[in-house]
Amino acid sequence: MISNTIISYSVLTLGWLGTVLFIISYIQLNRGVWTLHDTKFHVYNILGSIFLVIDTVYDFSYAAAAANLFWGIVACYGLVKFRNEGRKSREGITESKKPNLV
Repeated sequence: MISNTIISYSVLTLGWLGTVLFIISYIQLNRGVWTLHDTKFHVYNILGSIFLVIDTVYDFSYAAAAANLFWGIVACYGLVKFRNEGRKSREGITESKKPNLV
């Protein structure tokens, strides 16, 4: 059986990793390296949210877990929204490059 100490340190490590992912995504966004249209930005936020939800639920900090869960839901929404916009814009470009045969 896995000891409680190993589980505790594993969950703590996930929490710190989630924090680091949030910070990296925020710094990269503010530096202009990433934009809201970059998949990396949203993936870092989604993973950060998941890791922090695990950590905060383990610590019985349900208010923080709810905030992190909401953060992840917003990141998922952003990822889907910008990927769909990108797909529509690529389809529009493809359509506009077709020769006009009329």
